[in-house]
Amino acid sequence: MTSQVLGQVYCEPTADCSQNDHINDFVFRTITNTNTNGSNCGFWPFGGTSYINTGIQTNVTQGSNYAFSIATDARPQGFAIWADWNSDGDFNDASEFVWASPNAGTSFSGSITIPLKAKPGNTRLRVRCIRGTTISSNQSCTNFNSGETEDYTLIVAANSQIPQTDFIANVTSATPNCDLQFFDKTPQYVTSYLWDFGDGGSSTLANPVHSYSSAGSYPVRLTATNVNGNSTETKTNYISIGGVGLPSANCTPACSTILAGLGVTLFELGTNSVSSADANAGYEDLSCSPFDVTQGETYPISIQSSQTVLQYYRMWIDWNGDGFISNSSELVFSQNNVQSASGTINIPSSAVLNTPIRVRVAGVYYLNAPSSFTPCSGMSNGQMEDHAIIVRPNTKPPKSDFSSDVQNSCNGDVQFQDFSTNVPTQWTWSFGDGNSSNAQNPHHTYASSGTFNVQLIATNTFGSDTIVKNSFVTVTLANNVKPNCSVTTLSHTSDYGIHYVLLQTMNKITGGGEEGYQDYSCTNNLQLMKQTKYPITIKTGDANREDVNVWVDLDDNGVFGSGELLINSLNKNTHNDTLLIPSTAITGNAVRMRISSDFIGSNLGPCDDPTFGQVEDYSLTLSNNPDQVNADLSVDSNISCTGTINFTDQSSNSPTSWMWNFGDGNTSTLQNPVHTYSAPGTYTVSLQVSKGGVSDQAIRTNLVHVISNCRADTIPVNGSAQTLTDCGGRIQDSGGNADYQNNTDGIRTISPANALSLTLTFNIFDFESGLDSLNIYDGPNTSSPLIGSYSGNSLPNGGVISSTGNSLTLWQRTNPSGVASGFDASWTCVSAPSAPQSFFEADSTQSCSGRVQFTDLSSNAPDQWAWNFGDGGGSNLQDPLHQYISSGFYDVRLIAKNSIGSDTLVKTAYIQVGAAFCAVGLDELPSQNNWSAYPNPTNGEITLDLNEFEKH
Repeated sequence: MTSQVLGQVYCEPTADCSQNDHINDFVFRTITNTNTNGSNCGFWPFGGTSYINTGIQTNVTQGSNYAFSIATDARPQGFAIWADWNSDGDFNDASEFVWASPNAGTSFSGSITIPLKAKPGNTRLRVRCIRGTTISSNQSCTNFNSGETEDYTLIVAANSQIPQTDFIANVTSATPNCDLQFFDKTPQYVTSYLWDFGDGGSSTLANPVHSYSSAGSYPVRLTATNVNGNSTETKTNYISIGGVGLPSANCTPACSTILAGLGVTLFELGTNSVSSADANAGYEDLSCSPFDVTQGETYPISIQSSQTVLQYYRMWIDWNGDGFISNSSELVFSQNNVQSASGTINIPSSAVLNTPIRVRVAGVYYLNAPSSFTPCSGMSNGQMEDHAIIVRPNTKPPKSDFSSDVQNSCNGDVQFQDFSTNVPTQWTWSFGDGNSSNAQNPHHTYASSGTFNVQLIATNTFGSDTIVKNSFVTVTLANNVKPNCSVTTLSHTSDYGIHYVLLQTMNKITGGGEEGYQDYSCTNNLQLMKQTKYPITIKTGDANREDVNVWVDLDDNGVFGSGELLINSLNKNTHNDTLLIPSTAITGNAVRMRISSDFIGSNLGPCDDPTFGQVEDYSLTLSNNPDQVNADLSVDSNISCTGTINFTDQSSNSPTSWMWNFGDGNTSTLQNPVHTYSAPGTYTVSLQVSKGGVSDQAIRTNLVHVISNCRADTIPVNGSAQTLTDCGGRIQDSGGNADYQNNTDGIRTISPANALSLTLTFNIFDFESGLDSLNIYDGPNTSSPLIGSYSGNSLPNGGVISSTGNSLTLWQRTNPSGVASGFDASWTCVSAPSAPQSFFEADSTQSCSGRVQFTDLSSNAPDQWAWNFGDGGGSNLQDPLHQYISSGFYDVRLIAKNSIGSDTLVKTAYIQVGAAFCAVGLDELPSQNNWSAYPNPTNGEITLDLNEFEKH
């Protein structure tokens, strides 16, 4: 509802005073409205409007102060008073909220001063109460659940003062044709205004807008009049208009919003501050009053909105003053996902001097930020506004400073950058190695390792300055690693990426995936020994589990090749593992180590770009372990008719433990075992040796050939005999163990099933020279290519003949007279690939710590592995290290696979983890000269050696 005073319509808020939430007494001037028990309260639960326009009047005078009192006779209330001083029909203007109780109570008193600017005549006074709380300035029309509203009429009389005229302008220094806002600041009520702007322009408005078309200094005069008279205020040279205006911008961005407070509402540069409307105002040009700045100086900046939401902020400066704002060269500040942005900008020496140039700032709600954020981007729920600066010449001598892209260099290449202030024009560099430069930002290559002092002398017309940074550059050429493929994070999100790496002495804390690829190979070099286990921790983000891989360029060829993936840790936030450098790695040179992280199932290769995660490179300098062992083995014979083979450990550096895998599912831990195969076939043999926690493995593919009988096959006297199909065997001339016969013409072919190639090794050879011969063909018959025709007593081809396919054909021909002992040879074959036979071992099957190293011992050359550790964890590495978290018994499964097929091996309850397996040891005694204990600590038995222990 509404009510009126002299044509002004006022709101009539409702409340409820039916339960004694009312104004009982209000006394002000001649108003004495007491013991009312409220008005229009009704009765509970049917309350009335609880509003009344009392119609009670009182006279007041501008500038006078009057006491009031207000009370209730029931429960505590919060009270407030408004007065419509400018008689515009509301209580929303400044100073119209005249009083409020500091708390809820039953009675209060105070006073009201009638403003000098109060409009003479009738106006409305409003008094309100609300149960149990205080009232705010914006609640003059708010409906209350419990309370009352009473309106009264004030008759305002003018005092006897003539106006004390005063005014201000929003800016006093501007460029031509800019709108300047003038404000009346006369404290008395004024009935008429007359402005004189000093350029022939005038206005009768209270707060006019005026623009000046020409440069110059202008006086401004205001005459204010009321019923008592008038007065004039003149401000000489008050407005200064510069000679050059701001060039028009190349674009005016379109801006809109549906939320109040977004965009830019406060911009600060140095000591200058400009408040402005939010994005509801759209694009704003606030460039009429430029800020003065000095070339070469650095200034703080701040860009804010009045909403407490995240925004993207940008700032561009048209340094060359051409009106075209470049996103590539004139973007000077950028921050994302912040409520308010702050930083610094440096005024370059190349900026246009002594003329206004445009500054454009932008703020946009983060969910609506343009994908391509340029100074001309239109935006929703955001805003751009323009300001201006004038760059003044710098007349100070330089203050020298500099930096470089690296301070620890592996290749000696260093890019220096001048950061001297106050606009130097000449530079003299000394790099500490006898070389110098006069470039502003020189690139220098150090030819030798060392630590170097660097000096810069910066000079301009007004003087010079010298800075020396001692031990500024350290060059370690030995740490330079070969380059590798470059990678980049495609679309970082959340907290994906690498947050820190712990390895040996390094604790590298980094910023996560938002930094993208990082090459720390020069600054973070670690000295590691081969065949030594190093615990490593790689921490990725907490919000998302990730997969982590670690590669090492073991052969230092600049490529991460087969067998150089050393860690594959899946589906974790904290990746605890062990880095084991194999014995085959190169020593002496620094080699690259690459760590990658990405989402679960990403299956990154060493040169793949991570989607969300990150890649970091480090360097390792490798050396031999004093306990390093190199596995090697030999057999007494590659071919056996009985299946019994004597194996001999040929490993270097005296290993202390052995694990043989004979390729038929059987193993041995003896150093030099004898093994009997139960079936004919071709077998791959592996040997893993260990010493002092260091291990190595040797694998010999198709090493042993077990044949079905020990009898040597012979070439027939004449014609062809049955083709030999075993993968290994022995063959002799037609005479067998005796001399061959005269007039022979016999052929025999060796063609094992599923063989890729054959090797024929001669033990003896003796044919009647030039008369008798043995022809050997590379194929299944005598039409195949001839490898050679052999006679005399020299072993054919040095004793070894190899085929290109799966067959060799031998043709023996002798004349009618004269014989010799002939030949004796054995053959082996390289079998066609077959599916693997899975087999594996663990370094310990009973673990206290839960850290278990698994070793693949599968035969037939698998190239893929799928481990299941029985606790939900798995790995695709050949020899993974796994960390069990809980005590228990665990089944372990390995699926070994190659291009032919796969095989699965499950070892039930293979790993046992628990406190029962934790080591115990002996404390040191005061003297250890006469005794020793080993192994110490131990998981079980311990041996005490009392050597010449003293008797007492």
